[in-house]
Amino acid sequence: MRAFGFRTWELLLIFVGLTLLGGASFLYFSNISIRGLYLGQKDDEAQERVGMVGDKAGNLRRQITGEAEFKTIELRAVLYNNDTVVTGPDSRTKIVLDDQSTIALDANTMIRLAFESRFSLSGISRDSIIQVISGRVSGESKTKKIILKTREKEIVLEKNQKEVVQVAPPPPVVPKVSPRPAPAPIATPSPSPTPSPTPAIIPLQITLLSPTEGQTLKVDTGSAKPEKMIEFSFTATPVQSALEISLSRVEGDSKKEVFREELKLQNANGMKRWVAHSPGTYEWEVHRLKGEESAKGHFTILPEFAGIALQEPLVGGVVARSNRIRGNRLRNFDLTLRWNPYQEAKEYLIRVSNAAGKVLVEKNTETTRYEFNKNKILLGTIFYSIEAKLENGFVVQSAKKEFTFSFFPPMLTQPDDKAQLKGRALLTWQKTNFTDSYILEVATDRDFKNKVLEKEQKENFYVYISPVASSEAKPYWWRVLGVAQGVKSDFSKPFSFTLK
Repeated sequence: MRAFGFRTWELLLIFVGLTLLGGASFLYFSNISIRGLYLGQKDDEAQERVGMVGDKAGNLRRQITGEAEFKTIELRAVLYNNDTVVTGPDSRTKIVLDDQSTIALDANTMIRLAFESRFSLSGISRDSIIQVISGRVSGESKTKKIILKTREKEIVLEKNQKEVVQVAPPPPVVPKVSPRPAPAPIATPSPSPTPSPTPAIIPLQITLLSPTEGQTLKVDTGSAKPEKMIEFSFTATPVQSALEISLSRVEGDSKKEVFREELKLQNANGMKRWVAHSPGTYEWEVHRLKGEESAKGHFTILPEFAGIALQEPLVGGVVARSNRIRGNRLRNFDLTLRWNPYQEAKEYLIRVSNAAGKVLVEKNTETTRYEFNKNKILLGTIFYSIEAKLENGFVVQSAKKEFTFSFFPPMLTQPDDKAQLKGRALLTWQKTNFTDSYILEVATDRDFKNKVLEKEQKENFYVYISPVASSEAKPYWWRVLGVAQGVKSDFSKPFSFTLK
Protein backbone atom coordinates (compact mmCIF):
# COMPACT_ATOMS: atom_id res chain seq x y z
CA MET A 1 0.00 0.00 0.00
CA ARG A 2 1.25 3.51 -0.85
CA ALA A 3 -0.10 6.94 0.07
CA PHE A 4 1.40 10.21 -1.21
CA GLY A 5 4.26 8.16 -2.55
CA PHE A 6 5.19 6.61 0.84
CA ARG A 7 5.32 2.95 1.67
CA THR A 8 3.49 1.57 4.70
CA TRP A 9 6.61 1.13 6.85
CA GLU A 10 7.69 4.66 5.97
CA LEU A 11 4.34 6.06 7.17
CA LEU A 12 4.65 4.04 10.40
CA LEU A 13 8.15 5.40 11.01
CA ILE A 14 6.94 8.99 10.49
CA PHE A 15 4.07 8.43 12.97
CA VAL A 16 6.41 7.09 15.67
CA GLY A 17 8.79 10.03 15.19
CA LEU A 18 6.01 12.61 15.50
CA THR A 19 4.75 10.89 18.67
CA LEU A 20 8.19 10.99 20.30
CA LEU A 21 8.63 14.64 19.30
CA GLY A 22 5.26 15.61 20.82
CA GLY A 23 5.97 13.75 24.06
CA ALA A 24 9.42 15.29 24.45
CA SER A 25 7.99 18.76 23.80
CA PHE A 26 5.32 18.23 26.47
CA LEU A 27 7.89 17.13 29.05
CA TYR A 28 10.13 20.08 28.22
CA PHE A 29 7.47 22.76 28.49
CA SER A 30 6.03 21.11 31.67
CA ASN A 31 9.48 21.35 33.32
CA ILE A 32 9.39 17.63 34.18
CA SER A 33 12.63 15.70 34.47
CA ILE A 34 12.72 12.60 32.22
CA ARG A 35 15.32 11.01 34.50
CA GLY A 36 13.16 11.65 37.53
CA LEU A 37 10.07 10.33 35.78
CA TYR A 38 11.45 7.08 34.34
CA LEU A 39 14.71 6.45 36.18
CA GLY A 40 13.72 7.68 39.65
CA GLN A 41 16.68 10.08 39.86
CA LYS A 42 15.99 13.09 42.10
CA ASP A 43 19.27 14.99 42.09
CA ASP A 44 17.92 17.62 39.73
CA GLU A 45 14.74 18.05 41.78
CA ALA A 46 16.65 19.07 44.91
CA GLN A 47 17.11 22.60 43.53
CA GLU A 48 13.70 22.91 41.87
CA ARG A 49 11.70 25.82 43.30
CA VAL A 50 8.29 24.88 44.74
CA GLY A 51 7.41 27.88 46.93
CA MET A 52 8.64 30.46 49.44
CA VAL A 53 8.36 31.52 53.10
CA GLY A 54 5.33 33.82 53.07
CA ASP A 55 5.14 34.61 56.79
CA LYS A 56 7.03 33.62 59.91
CA ALA A 57 7.38 34.34 63.61
CA GLY A 58 10.44 33.21 65.54
CA ASN A 59 13.30 31.01 64.34
CA LEU A 60 12.78 28.87 61.21
CA ARG A 61 15.25 26.26 59.87
CA ARG A 62 15.58 24.33 56.60
CA GLN A 63 17.71 21.37 55.50
CA ILE A 64 18.39 21.08 51.77
CA THR A 65 18.86 17.64 50.26
CA GLY A 66 22.50 16.66 50.38
CA GLU A 67 23.39 19.02 53.26
CA ALA A 68 24.24 17.74 56.74
CA GLU A 69 22.60 20.40 58.94
CA PHE A 70 19.55 22.61 59.35
CA LYS A 71 20.21 26.29 58.60
CA THR A 72 18.19 29.36 59.55
CA ILE A 73 16.10 30.89 56.74
CA GLU A 74 14.47 34.30 56.59
CA LEU A 75 11.18 35.73 55.31
CA ARG A 76 10.65 35.40 51.52
CA ALA A 77 13.29 32.68 51.25
CA VAL A 78 12.83 30.36 48.25
CA LEU A 79 12.01 26.72 49.07
CA TYR A 80 13.01 23.78 46.87
CA ASN A 81 11.73 20.28 46.30
CA ASN A 82 12.85 17.77 48.96
CA ASP A 83 13.56 20.56 51.50
CA THR A 84 12.91 19.69 55.16
CA VAL A 85 11.48 22.62 57.17
CA VAL A 86 11.23 22.72 60.98
CA THR A 87 9.84 25.28 63.46
CA GLY A 88 11.04 25.75 67.03
CA PRO A 89 9.05 25.80 70.30
CA ASP A 90 8.31 29.52 69.92
CA SER A 91 8.04 29.91 66.16
CA ARG A 92 5.44 29.52 63.41
CA THR A 93 5.45 29.97 59.64
CA LYS A 94 3.30 29.91 56.52
CA ILE A 95 4.68 28.50 53.26
CA VAL A 96 3.21 29.81 50.01
CA LEU A 97 3.48 27.32 47.12
CA ASP A 98 3.94 28.49 43.55
CA ASP A 99 0.23 27.95 42.80
CA GLN A 100 -0.65 30.17 45.83
CA SER A 101 -1.65 27.20 47.99
CA THR A 102 -0.54 27.63 51.63
CA ILE A 103 0.94 25.33 54.27
CA ALA A 104 0.85 26.67 57.88
CA LEU A 105 3.20 25.16 60.48
CA ASP A 106 2.64 25.55 64.22
CA ALA A 107 5.41 25.41 66.83
CA ASN A 108 7.56 22.24 67.06
CA THR A 109 6.56 21.07 63.58
CA MET A 110 8.63 19.35 60.88
CA ILE A 111 7.63 18.71 57.25
CA ARG A 112 9.32 17.63 54.01
CA LEU A 113 8.38 19.02 50.59
CA ALA A 114 8.25 15.88 48.40
CA PHE A 115 6.74 16.88 45.07
CA GLU A 116 6.42 13.97 42.62
CA SER A 117 5.63 13.59 38.94
CA ARG A 118 3.26 10.75 38.12
CA PHE A 119 2.40 9.16 34.76
CA SER A 120 -1.17 8.02 34.14
CA LEU A 121 -3.51 7.39 31.20
CA SER A 122 -4.65 11.02 31.36
CA GLY A 123 -1.08 12.29 31.08
CA ILE A 124 1.73 13.38 33.35
CA SER A 125 0.68 15.16 36.56
CA ARG A 126 2.65 16.73 39.39
CA ASP A 127 1.49 16.11 42.95
CA SER A 128 2.22 18.55 45.80
CA ILE A 129 3.06 16.06 48.56
CA ILE A 130 3.72 17.41 52.06
CA GLN A 131 5.21 14.77 54.36
CA VAL A 132 4.17 15.73 57.92
CA ILE A 133 6.81 14.25 60.21
CA SER A 134 5.60 15.79 63.48
CA GLY A 135 3.57 18.69 64.81
CA ARG A 136 0.48 20.49 63.56
CA VAL A 137 0.07 21.46 59.88
CA SER A 138 -2.79 23.32 58.19
CA GLY A 139 -3.02 23.08 54.40
CA GLU A 140 -5.20 25.09 52.03
CA SER A 141 -5.20 24.26 48.31
CA LYS A 142 -5.91 26.75 45.52
CA THR A 143 -5.65 25.61 41.88
CA LYS A 144 -3.96 22.25 42.42
CA LYS A 145 -4.54 19.52 44.93
CA ILE A 146 -2.26 18.97 47.95
CA ILE A 147 -1.50 15.64 49.60
CA LEU A 148 -0.77 15.75 53.36
CA LYS A 149 1.04 12.51 54.13
CA THR A 150 1.73 11.16 57.63
CA ARG A 151 3.02 7.85 58.96
CA GLU A 152 -0.52 6.50 59.28
CA LYS A 153 -2.61 8.16 56.58
CA GLU A 154 -2.75 10.28 53.45
CA ILE A 155 -5.16 13.26 53.15
CA VAL A 156 -5.92 14.66 49.69
CA LEU A 157 -6.96 18.33 49.50
CA GLU A 158 -8.77 19.06 46.26
CA LYS A 159 -9.03 22.61 44.85
CA ASN A 160 -10.06 25.27 47.40
CA GLN A 161 -10.08 22.82 50.32
CA LYS A 162 -8.59 23.25 53.78
CA GLU A 163 -7.51 20.60 56.29
CA VAL A 164 -5.51 20.36 59.54
CA VAL A 165 -3.18 17.45 60.37
CA GLN A 166 -1.74 16.76 63.82
CA VAL A 167 1.14 14.30 64.16
CA ALA A 168 2.57 13.45 67.56
CA PRO A 169 6.36 13.14 67.74
CA PRO A 170 7.54 9.53 67.65
CA PRO A 171 8.15 8.04 71.10
CA PRO A 172 11.79 7.95 72.17
CA VAL A 173 13.58 4.72 71.43
CA VAL A 174 15.01 3.00 74.48
CA PRO A 175 18.05 1.00 73.38
CA LYS A 176 17.85 -2.68 74.12
CA VAL A 177 20.73 -4.15 76.10
CA SER A 178 21.73 -7.65 75.12
CA PRO A 179 21.82 -9.83 78.20
CA ARG A 180 25.21 -11.08 79.23
CA PRO A 181 25.68 -14.85 79.46
CA ALA A 182 24.98 -16.03 82.97
CA PRO A 183 28.07 -17.29 84.85
CA ALA A 184 28.29 -20.91 85.84
CA PRO A 185 26.15 -21.55 88.89
CA ILE A 186 28.01 -21.78 92.19
CA ALA A 187 26.53 -23.88 94.87
CA THR A 188 25.71 -21.89 97.97
CA PRO A 189 24.03 -22.93 101.17
CA SER A 190 21.08 -20.50 100.66
CA PRO A 191 20.83 -18.94 97.17
CA SER A 192 19.21 -15.45 96.99
CA PRO A 193 16.62 -14.76 94.25
CA THR A 194 17.64 -12.24 91.55
CA PRO A 195 15.46 -9.07 91.73
CA SER A 196 13.41 -8.13 88.64
CA PRO A 197 14.85 -5.20 86.65
CA THR A 198 13.10 -1.83 87.24
CA PRO A 199 11.58 -0.39 84.02
CA ALA A 200 13.23 2.86 82.88
CA ILE A 201 11.17 6.06 83.41
CA ILE A 202 11.56 8.64 80.64
CA PRO A 203 11.99 12.17 82.11
CA LEU A 204 8.96 14.43 81.54
CA GLN A 205 9.46 18.03 80.47
CA ILE A 206 6.52 20.38 81.15
CA THR A 207 6.59 23.92 79.74
CA LEU A 208 3.98 26.44 80.92
CA LEU A 209 2.93 28.79 78.11
CA SER A 210 0.04 30.92 79.39
CA PRO A 211 -0.43 32.73 81.71
CA THR A 212 3.27 33.62 81.80
CA GLU A 213 5.15 33.79 85.09
CA GLY A 214 4.20 36.93 87.04
CA GLN A 215 1.70 38.11 84.42
CA THR A 216 -0.82 40.76 85.50
CA LEU A 217 -4.37 40.38 84.18
CA LYS A 218 -7.54 42.45 84.53
CA VAL A 219 -11.23 42.17 83.69
CA ASP A 220 -11.94 43.26 80.11
CA THR A 221 -12.94 46.92 79.70
CA GLY A 222 -16.71 47.34 79.52
CA SER A 223 -17.40 43.85 80.84
CA ALA A 224 -20.98 43.50 82.11
CA LYS A 225 -19.88 40.91 84.68
CA PRO A 226 -16.98 41.15 87.15
CA GLU A 227 -15.15 38.03 85.97
CA LYS A 228 -12.09 37.09 83.90
CA MET A 229 -11.67 34.11 81.57
CA ILE A 230 -8.25 32.47 82.04
CA GLU A 231 -6.84 29.99 79.52
CA PHE A 232 -4.13 27.72 80.89
CA SER A 233 -1.89 26.25 78.15
CA PHE A 234 1.26 24.13 78.33
CA THR A 235 3.29 21.48 76.52
CA ALA A 236 4.49 18.11 77.84
CA THR A 237 7.07 15.87 76.17
CA PRO A 238 7.09 12.98 75.75
CA VAL A 239 3.35 12.89 75.14
CA GLN A 240 1.26 11.80 78.13
CA SER A 241 -2.26 10.39 78.04
CA ALA A 242 -3.22 12.51 81.07
CA LEU A 243 -1.73 15.02 83.54
CA GLU A 244 -3.05 16.70 86.66
CA ILE A 245 -3.61 20.46 86.80
CA SER A 246 -4.32 22.40 89.97
CA LEU A 247 -4.93 26.05 90.94
CA SER A 248 -4.56 27.73 94.33
CA ARG A 249 -5.14 31.28 95.53
CA VAL A 250 -2.19 32.76 97.42
CA GLU A 251 -3.26 34.48 100.65
CA GLY A 252 -0.19 35.79 102.45
CA ASP A 253 1.98 32.83 103.47
CA SER A 254 -0.81 30.31 102.87
CA LYS A 255 -2.59 28.93 99.81
CA LYS A 256 -6.22 27.97 99.28
CA GLU A 257 -6.91 25.36 96.61
CA VAL A 258 -9.45 26.41 93.96
CA PHE A 259 -9.56 23.23 91.84
CA ARG A 260 -7.59 20.07 91.07
CA GLU A 261 -8.44 17.76 88.19
CA GLU A 262 -7.08 15.24 85.72
CA LEU A 263 -6.62 16.58 82.20
CA LYS A 264 -6.83 14.22 79.22
CA LEU A 265 -4.33 14.88 76.43
CA GLN A 266 -4.45 14.03 72.73
CA ASN A 267 -0.97 15.36 71.92
CA ALA A 268 1.87 17.33 73.49
CA ASN A 269 -0.31 20.42 73.97
CA GLY A 270 -2.60 20.83 76.97
CA MET A 271 -5.23 23.50 77.67
CA LYS A 272 -7.91 24.32 80.25
CA ARG A 273 -10.24 27.31 80.60
CA TRP A 274 -11.37 28.71 83.95
CA VAL A 275 -13.40 31.78 84.92
CA ALA A 276 -12.06 33.88 87.82
CA HIS A 277 -14.77 35.47 89.97
CA SER A 278 -12.45 37.28 92.40
CA PRO A 279 -9.13 39.17 92.11
CA GLY A 280 -5.86 38.17 93.74
CA THR A 281 -2.61 36.25 93.19
CA TYR A 282 -2.86 32.64 91.99
CA GLU A 283 -0.48 29.69 91.60
CA TRP A 284 -1.10 26.97 88.99
CA GLU A 285 0.72 23.67 88.65
CA VAL A 286 0.87 20.86 86.09
CA HIS A 287 2.44 17.53 87.12
CA ARG A 288 2.66 13.86 86.19
CA LEU A 289 -0.03 11.62 87.63
CA LYS A 290 2.51 9.10 88.91
CA GLY A 291 5.78 10.90 89.31
CA GLU A 292 7.47 13.96 90.73
CA GLU A 293 7.89 16.05 87.56
CA SER A 294 5.88 19.28 87.69
CA ALA A 295 5.91 22.94 86.67
CA LYS A 296 4.49 25.91 88.61
CA GLY A 297 3.46 29.39 87.55
CA HIS A 298 2.01 32.52 89.18
CA PHE A 299 -0.23 35.32 87.94
CA THR A 300 -2.26 38.19 89.41
CA ILE A 301 -5.77 39.43 88.58
CA LEU A 302 -6.12 43.13 89.43
CA PRO A 303 -9.33 44.23 91.22
CA GLU A 304 -9.85 47.47 89.26
CA PHE A 305 -11.44 47.47 85.82
CA ALA A 306 -13.34 49.96 83.64
CA GLY A 307 -17.04 49.14 83.45
CA ILE A 308 -19.10 52.25 84.35
CA ALA A 309 -20.23 54.47 81.46
CA LEU A 310 -20.65 58.19 82.19
CA GLN A 311 -23.52 60.26 80.76
CA GLU A 312 -23.35 63.90 79.72
CA PRO A 313 -23.94 66.18 82.77
CA LEU A 314 -27.07 68.32 83.01
CA VAL A 315 -26.97 72.08 83.72
CA GLY A 316 -30.30 73.43 84.85
CA GLY A 317 -31.91 70.18 83.72
CA VAL A 318 -30.54 70.27 80.16
CA VAL A 319 -27.28 69.41 78.45
CA ALA A 320 -25.30 72.67 78.31
CA ARG A 321 -21.69 73.81 78.44
CA SER A 322 -22.27 77.57 78.68
CA ASN A 323 -24.87 80.20 79.60
CA ARG A 324 -25.81 80.79 75.95
CA ILE A 325 -29.56 80.37 75.48
CA ARG A 326 -30.55 77.29 73.45
CA GLY A 327 -34.35 77.22 73.62
CA ASN A 328 -36.02 78.23 76.88
CA ARG A 329 -34.19 80.53 79.24
CA LEU A 330 -32.82 78.83 82.37
CA ARG A 331 -32.65 80.66 85.70
CA ASN A 332 -31.55 78.18 88.40
CA PHE A 333 -28.05 76.78 88.06
CA ASP A 334 -27.49 73.21 89.23
CA LEU A 335 -24.95 70.75 87.80
CA THR A 336 -26.09 67.10 87.79
CA LEU A 337 -23.42 64.43 87.19
CA ARG A 338 -24.88 61.18 85.78
CA TRP A 339 -23.74 57.63 84.95
CA ASN A 340 -25.17 54.27 83.90
CA PRO A 341 -25.88 51.75 86.71
CA TYR A 342 -23.66 48.67 87.08
CA GLN A 343 -25.55 45.42 87.66
CA GLU A 344 -23.87 44.26 90.89
CA ALA A 345 -23.08 47.69 92.41
CA LYS A 346 -25.03 48.73 95.51
CA GLU A 347 -23.20 51.99 96.28
CA TYR A 348 -21.07 54.38 94.24
CA LEU A 349 -18.18 56.65 95.21
CA ILE A 350 -18.05 59.94 93.30
CA ARG A 351 -14.83 61.94 93.24
CA VAL A 352 -14.62 65.52 91.86
CA SER A 353 -11.38 67.50 91.52
CA ASN A 354 -10.24 70.75 89.93
CA ALA A 355 -7.69 71.28 87.18
CA ALA A 356 -4.89 71.41 89.78
CA GLY A 357 -5.82 67.94 91.08
CA LYS A 358 -7.33 69.13 94.37
CA VAL A 359 -10.25 66.93 95.48
CA LEU A 360 -13.41 69.03 95.81
CA VAL A 361 -15.95 66.28 96.53
CA GLU A 362 -15.61 62.61 97.59
CA LYS A 363 -18.95 61.13 98.60
CA ASN A 364 -20.89 57.85 98.48
CA THR A 365 -24.33 57.60 96.93
CA GLU A 366 -26.78 54.80 96.21
CA THR A 367 -28.21 56.56 93.14
CA THR A 368 -26.69 57.07 89.70
CA ARG A 369 -26.70 60.90 89.78
CA TYR A 370 -25.18 63.60 91.97
CA GLU A 371 -26.02 67.33 92.13
CA PHE A 372 -22.86 69.39 92.33
CA ASN A 373 -22.50 73.18 92.91
CA LYS A 374 -26.25 73.66 93.30
CA ASN A 375 -27.40 77.31 92.92
CA LYS A 376 -23.80 78.39 92.42
CA ILE A 377 -22.29 79.16 89.04
CA LEU A 378 -19.39 76.90 88.13
CA LEU A 379 -16.45 78.64 86.52
CA GLY A 380 -13.55 76.76 84.97
CA THR A 381 -12.94 73.03 84.58
CA ILE A 382 -13.62 70.08 86.87
CA PHE A 383 -12.79 66.37 86.56
CA TYR A 384 -14.99 63.62 87.99
CA SER A 385 -15.02 59.82 88.14
CA ILE A 386 -17.18 57.05 89.61
CA GLU A 387 -16.24 53.70 91.19
CA ALA A 388 -18.03 50.94 93.08
CA LYS A 389 -16.64 48.14 95.26
CA LEU A 390 -18.33 44.81 94.53
CA GLU A 391 -18.91 41.96 96.96
CA ASN A 392 -16.45 39.61 95.22
CA GLY A 393 -13.55 42.05 95.65
CA PHE A 394 -13.54 43.66 92.22
CA VAL A 395 -13.72 47.47 91.87
CA VAL A 396 -15.59 48.71 88.80
CA GLN A 397 -14.60 52.21 87.67
CA SER A 398 -15.41 54.86 85.10
CA ALA A 399 -12.98 56.91 83.09
CA LYS A 400 -12.09 60.36 84.45
CA LYS A 401 -14.28 62.88 82.61
CA GLU A 402 -13.61 66.58 82.08
CA PHE A 403 -16.37 69.20 82.29
CA THR A 404 -15.98 72.92 81.57
CA PHE A 405 -18.73 75.53 81.97
CA SER A 406 -18.27 78.90 80.29
CA PHE A 407 -20.06 82.03 81.65
CA PHE A 408 -20.06 84.21 78.54
CA PRO A 409 -20.94 87.93 78.42
CA PRO A 410 -24.10 88.99 76.60
CA MET A 411 -23.91 89.64 72.85
CA LEU A 412 -24.73 93.24 71.76
CA THR A 413 -27.53 93.32 69.21
CA GLN A 414 -28.71 96.89 68.57
CA PRO A 415 -27.72 99.41 67.34
CA ASP A 416 -25.11 98.09 64.94
CA ASP A 417 -21.52 99.00 65.57
CA LYS A 418 -20.65 102.56 64.36
CA ALA A 419 -24.32 103.48 63.93
CA GLN A 420 -25.31 107.16 63.27
CA LEU A 421 -28.19 108.15 65.60
CA LYS A 422 -30.18 111.29 66.44
CA GLY A 423 -31.32 112.38 69.89
CA ARG A 424 -31.28 109.01 71.63
CA ALA A 425 -29.93 105.45 71.38
CA LEU A 426 -31.93 102.29 72.14
CA LEU A 427 -29.26 99.84 73.39
CA THR A 428 -30.23 96.11 73.40
CA TRP A 429 -28.33 92.86 74.01
CA GLN A 430 -29.02 89.13 74.19
CA LYS A 431 -30.18 87.59 77.42
CA THR A 432 -28.11 84.74 78.93
CA ASN A 433 -29.03 81.78 81.13
CA PHE A 434 -28.69 81.84 84.92
CA THR A 435 -28.21 85.67 84.83
CA ASP A 436 -29.72 87.85 87.58
CA SER A 437 -28.84 91.25 86.09
CA TYR A 438 -26.65 93.11 83.60
CA ILE A 439 -24.22 96.03 83.99
CA LEU A 440 -24.20 98.57 81.16
CA GLU A 441 -21.35 101.04 80.64
CA VAL A 442 -21.27 104.00 78.21
CA ALA A 443 -18.13 106.09 77.69
CA THR A 444 -16.80 108.78 75.39
CA ASP A 445 -13.57 106.85 74.77
CA ARG A 446 -12.85 103.32 73.62
CA ASP A 447 -10.86 102.54 76.82
CA PHE A 448 -13.83 103.47 79.07
CA LYS A 449 -11.77 105.89 81.15
CA ASN A 450 -14.38 108.63 80.68
CA LYS A 451 -17.64 106.89 81.57
CA VAL A 452 -20.90 108.81 81.21
CA LEU A 453 -23.10 105.89 82.36
CA GLU A 454 -22.70 102.76 84.55
CA LYS A 455 -25.99 101.14 85.37
CA GLU A 456 -27.26 97.70 86.54
CA GLN A 457 -30.26 96.50 84.56
CA LYS A 458 -32.69 93.61 85.09
CA GLU A 459 -33.83 93.76 81.48
CA ASN A 460 -31.75 93.50 78.35
CA PHE A 461 -32.28 97.03 76.98
CA TYR A 462 -31.70 100.70 77.87
CA VAL A 463 -32.55 104.03 76.21
CA TYR A 464 -29.58 106.38 76.35
CA ILE A 465 -30.17 110.13 75.92
CA SER A 466 -27.22 112.47 75.76
CA PRO A 467 -27.27 114.78 78.79
CA VAL A 468 -25.85 117.67 76.75
CA ALA A 469 -27.52 118.83 73.55
CA SER A 470 -25.08 119.29 70.72
CA SER A 471 -25.35 120.16 67.10
CA GLU A 472 -22.23 118.18 66.35
CA ALA A 473 -22.13 114.37 66.20
CA LYS A 474 -20.49 112.93 69.29
CA PRO A 475 -19.04 109.39 69.45
CA TYR A 476 -19.85 106.95 72.28
CA TRP A 477 -18.76 103.43 73.17
CA TRP A 478 -20.89 100.90 75.14
CA ARG A 479 -20.52 97.40 76.58
CA VAL A 480 -22.40 94.95 78.88
CA LEU A 481 -21.55 92.14 81.36
CA GLY A 482 -23.75 89.56 83.13
CA VAL A 483 -24.12 88.99 86.88
CA ALA A 484 -25.23 85.68 88.39
CA GLN A 485 -25.16 84.87 92.11
CA GLY A 486 -22.28 87.28 92.66
CA VAL A 487 -20.31 85.95 89.70
CA LYS A 488 -19.58 88.40 86.89
CA SER A 489 -18.80 87.56 83.30
CA ASP A 490 -16.29 89.43 81.21
CA PHE A 491 -17.46 92.53 79.35
CA SER A 492 -18.77 92.09 75.85
CA LYS A 493 -16.86 93.42 72.89
CA PRO A 494 -17.67 97.20 72.82
CA PHE A 495 -19.74 98.80 70.07
CA SER A 496 -19.67 102.50 69.13
CA PHE A 497 -22.38 104.92 67.97
CA THR A 498 -22.57 108.59 67.07
CA LEU A 499 -25.27 110.78 68.60
CA LYS A 500 -26.27 114.35 67.79
